Amino acid sequence: MITNPFDITKAVDFSDEDINRFWTNIPGEEGFMGLLKPNSLMPIIIKGSKGSGKTHVMRYFSYELQKIRYGNHLKEGLDKDLFLGVYIRCSGFNANKFSGKGIPDEQWELVYHSFWEYWIGERVCHYLCDLKNEGIISAEDDITITKEIIKLLPPIKKWEATNLDDLCSLFKEFQKKIDYEVQNFLFREDKSLHFDFLINSPSLTYGIPEILHSNVEFFKNKYVLYLIDELENFSEKQQELIQILIREKPTSCTVRIGTRPYGIRTHYILNAIEENRIGSEFDLIILDEFLRDSDNYKDYLKEICNKRLESLDIPKLSNISDVIENVSTEDVLNRISEKTEPQSRGCFSNLRKNLKKISLEKDDISKIIDALCFPQDLIIERTNVLLFYRRWSGTKKKKLRAIAEDIKTEAEKYASTKSIELEHGKILDKFRTDIIDAICKENNEPLPYWGFDRLALLSCGTPRIILNILKHSYIHESFSKGQSPFEYGGIISVESQLVGIRKTLDWFYHENRIPSTSCLRMTDSVTRIGKYLQSLRFSDMPPQCSINIFSLRPEFMNESAKHSFETLINYSYIIRVKDRKMKNTLNNGGVYQINTAIMPRWELAMGRRGLVQIEDGLANVIFDLEQNDNYDMAVKSKLRQYNAPFTAETMQELQFGENK
Repeated sequence: MITNPFDITKAVDFSDEDINRFWTNIPGEEGFMGLLKPNSLMPIIIKGSKGSGKTHVMRYFSYELQKIRYGNHLKEGLDKDLFLGVYIRCSGFNANKFSGKGIPDEQWELVYHSFWEYWIGERVCHYLCDLKNEGIISAEDDITITKEIIKLLPPIKKWEATNLDDLCSLFKEFQKKIDYEVQNFLFREDKSLHFDFLINSPSLTYGIPEILHSNVEFFKNKYVLYLIDELENFSEKQQELIQILIREKPTSCTVRIGTRPYGIRTHYILNAIEENRIGSEFDLIILDEFLRDSDNYKDYLKEICNKRLESLDIPKLSNISDVIENVSTEDVLNRISEKTEPQSRGCFSNLRKNLKKISLEKDDISKIIDALCFPQDLIIERTNVLLFYRRWSGTKKKKLRAIAEDIKTEAEKYASTKSIELEHGKILDKFRTDIIDAICKENNEPLPYWGFDRLALLSCGTPRIILNILKHSYIHESFSKGQSPFEYGGIISVESQLVGIRKTLDWFYHENRIPSTSCLRMTDSVTRIGKYLQSLRFSDMPPQCSINIFSLRPEFMNESAKHSFETLINYSYIIRVKDRKMKNTLNNGGVYQINTAIMPRWELAMGRRGLVQIEDGLANVIFDLEQNDNYDMAVKSKLRQYNAPFTAETMQELQFGENK
C-alpha cells in the first residue's frame, strides 16, 4: 500500500531536503522572493496563522536550502542571492528557563542576551566553516575573521581559538555552561548565578556581519539575513531583544521575523525607550491575508498538492483536481427529487407549519402548496417558495392563494424563457447558491463543500488546512475501500472529503486553542455569530444572498466584548476582509468573516456577497459572554422579522441582495 502523500502537514517535520523538494512558489511577479525581499535591508515582520506556511517560506531562504539548491554552484548562487540566510527557531531557545526563580529580571536580561549571542554566533560560524570547506572563503579569511570575533568577547582572559572551528566549539561550550548554571544554581548555598563570560546584545549578532563585510572580499556586496521564526515563544521582556535587533541593524545584515498574529507582545526596545514603527523601522506582511487575496492562490494550492502526488510516482497521477470527486449540482438535486414526494419536501413542510400559525384553512394550504410545487425543476420550485414568503409580508391571509397562483404562472414562464428580467431570474441571479444549499439542508443532504475549488476556499489562506482535509480524506478512503485511494485509478470520494472537513474542523479548534484560562470560553462567541448568520441565511426571507461576512464597529463595543473579539481575530477564528461602505450610512465599518475552515459547522456560503451589518448593541451581546439572556432575546427579536408569520410592519425597508 502506498504512503499517504498528505501525512506530513507541518514544515517543522520536514528535513531540509523535503523543504526543497516540496517547495512551491506562488505564481506572479517574483513570488515569495518579491514578498519577503530577502535582498532588501528593511527589516520585515511576517505574521501568519498556524499553517499559513511562514516556516516553510523562511526555511527556504536559509543557508541549508541555498546549499541544496545550488549544489556544486554554491558560490554562483550566493553571488546571485547576495545574502547568507541564517534560520533560527525561537522555540529552540527555550526562553522560559530565563525567568523567575528569585532572580531579578535585570539579571536574567544579561543572561539570555548572552545565550542568544553565543547561540547566533555558533550558528553563523558553523556556516562560515562550511563556506571555508567549500573553498568560498580562504584560510587567511578564516584567521582574520577569528581574530576579529575574539575582540568582541569579554576580555577576562586570552581565549584559545585560532580558527572558526575553534570558535564554534567555544560558543557551544558557553551555551552549555549557561544551561548548566541556570538549571543548577538553586542547589548552591547563595542561590545566585555565577558567570564571567556574559556579553551584551547585539555584540555577535551584528558584530560578525560587520567583520565579514569589512574583512572578507566575498562579503563586500553581501549581507547576513537573519530569519527569526516563532517569536511568540518569547516573553514581552525577551522580545525587547528582537526589537533592538530591528532598530540597531547595521548595513551588513537584516532580519525577517516570523510570528503568529498574536505573537508580537511589544514594539519597544529595552526599558521602553523607543518604539519601532511600521513603515519606519520595519515593514509588516500578513501572510495568510496575502495568500487568500492573491488571484493565484488556488493555483498555488494546486501545485502544493500536485507535488505531493508526484512523490507517489504513480503514472498519469499528476493533477489533484482529477482525483478529488466533485458531484454536480444536477446529480444532487436528482437524488433529492427521487427520494422525496413533492409535497413532502422540506420547504413545504416548513411552509405548511407557517401557514397553520395564521389559522389558514387546510384546503387553502393544500392549494397554495400545489401551486408552488414545480417537480420538474427543484431550483425553480424553491424560488417559488422564497417569492411567496416575500409577497406574504404585509398581505392579508385571504390573498395568499392568489399570490401562489400568480407565482405558478410566473414560474412556468421563467422555465420556458430563463429570462433574467423576470422575478425568478432576478432572484436566481443572486440567490442561486443559497437556494441550492437550502434544498440540500431541508432534505437532509450535505451542503456541497466538496471538490478541489471549494476545498481551496475552505483553506482561507492557510495551506495546512487543505493538506489536513486531504490527509484525513485519504485515511477515510483507505479505511472504507481497503486500498490506497490513488491506486488503480481511484479517487477521494465526496463522503471522504466531508469526513476530512469534519476532522479538520476539530483540528482547527484544537490547534488554535487559546491558552489563557480567562479566554477559554471566547470561542463560544464564534458559535454565537455562526449560529446567527446561519439563522439569517436559512430564514424564510434571508436579508442578503450568500451570507458569510459581517460588519461591526469594535470601537463601540464594551471592554469585555472588544477583548473577546480582538482575541478571536488574533487566533484566526475571525478574519478581516476588505472594508466596504456600510449600507445606509456614511461610516466605514470593519468587515469580517468567520474563518472558512470552520464555516461548514454553520453551513455558511463560500462566496463573499451578502454583508450583514451587526449593530453595536447586538455586537456587544454576541461577544460579551456574560450577556447570555440578552443575547437570546436580541437574536430572537432580530430573526422574527425574517421568518413567517409576518406583520404588516416588518421588512418594509429590507432590500434583497444589493450588497455585492
